[in-house]
Amino acid sequence: MILNKALLKKFVKLAGERLTGDWILIGGTVLPYLGAEHRTTTDIDFVGLGSKEKAQQFEVMQIVEDLGLPVETINSAADFFAHKQVKSKSQLVLLHQGGSAVIYRPNTELYFRLKLPRLSEIDAEDCVVWLRHLRPSKVELTAVAKLVQRELKTTREPQRIERLNQIRNLLAE
Repeated sequence: MILNKALLKKFVKLAGERLTGDWILIGGTVLPYLGAEHRTTTDIDFVGLGSKEKAQQFEVMQIVEDLGLPVETINSAADFFAHKQVKSKSQLVLLHQGGSAVIYRPNTELYFRLKLPRLSEIDAEDCVVWLRHLRPSKVELTAVAKLVQRELKTTREPQRIERLNQIRNLLAE
């Protein structure tokens, strides 16, 4: 099933009521939630920020099932990437304050920290849409430019260099 803004809003609202603790919506799922439905997505990158949240994974899957979605809709690999990059709540922006859980999204710098190491064609497209749709501040753009520059210094893959240059050029506009 294709996820859209309305379905993602229902998921986040239910998660805010039925889960406890701090959670983060990451990846390509954030863009449609924020109204940038530029491509289809079929999974939800949703991560608990601590051990008490991880213990609720069954309930997360129950929420998606209650919405008529397969449990595979929850991308468990997102947890791996988030825990490598999420260092503090200062990297997070409040999305939803539920009765018992708080749902965040990444700030611009964290979003790019999560996307740039892999930077598939879809990741690059998501980065471009993020920059155009969210219109980050100059401080955020400077931080992202430094991340892009660091990635350009370490990569040798021609397609990846091309994608990084596309983002760099957009940042310079």
